[in-house]
Amino acid sequence: MRDRLDRLPAGSLVVVRALPGAGDADHDQLARDLDAALARLLGEAPKGGNPPGAVTDGGSAAGPRNPGRDPGGSAQ
Repeated sequence: MRDRLDRLPAGSLVVVRALPGAGDADHDQLARDLDAALARLLGEAPKGGNPPGAVTDGGSAAGPRNPGRDPGGSAQ
């Protein structure tokens, strides 16, 4: 995590919780999972995925203010 702190806004608080299967994962897999989680959090385009704001199958742009089909809807 230390190598990734410069990607976060100053004053950010971070809590990382591992799923039960993480105990069997190697360092490289855990690093990839952490990088993917940070990319989602920071609104970065995932490798091989839709960029932030891309139109989803629902016809509206997905993003932090419009999370798509997640329960709870938009936090506007």
